[in-house]
Amino acid sequence: VQIYKMLVKNNIVTRNPMDGIAAPTGSDPDIRTFDLDDIQKIIAHTAENPNGIPILGMLYTGCRFEEIAALMWNDISTETITIQKCH
Repeated sequence: VQIYKMLVKNNIVTRNPMDGIAAPTGSDPDIRTFDLDDIQKIIAHTAENPNGIPILGMLYTGCRFEEIAALMWNDISTETITIQKCH
């Protein structure tokens, strides 16, 4: 929302398309986070599955699948993962 306010203020756009749109309130009852038991099951399953590394990457980093899938070897070091693009 703030970026649009800045664009209007600097005459880059004529109006803020976010005006009149209410911010979300509360939480979605259909969304839940993993509890410790869920996480342990995911880790156990991925350890037995050769395709489990991307799932562990998402679990440990919070990255989305697209971000993990777009990683190249030069994006990964022993200390950091650099997300530069998303295909």
